[in-house]
Amino acid sequence: MFIYFLSILLLIIEHLKKLY
Repeated sequence: MFIYFLSILLLIIEHLKKLY
């Protein structure tokens, strides 16, 4: 379950990088 949360967190970070 923790790994699932981590993967989502990484996806959000990558998305934020594209915005900035």
